[in-house]
Amino acid sequence: MKDIKGTLLLSRKEGENIVIMAGNQQIIINLEEATKGKAKIRLCASPDVKIYREEIFKQENCVFTIKR
Repeated sequence: MKDIKGTLLLSRKEGENIVIMAGNQQIIINLEEATKGKAKIRLCASPDVKIYREEIFKQENCVFTIKR
């Protein structure tokens, strides 16, 4: 994702949150657990906010390509 301009990289410890405000919508992202290169995250948003895993989103709305 480092090839996409205008991105923000944040570090979080287990149990810490990131809050995203999009208009009047609030999305809370919690880092539940991080071990061995994997992370479990918990997302909290109102039911009308659509949340997709990347591979599903790319199938439906190919907006950008992430180079790894």
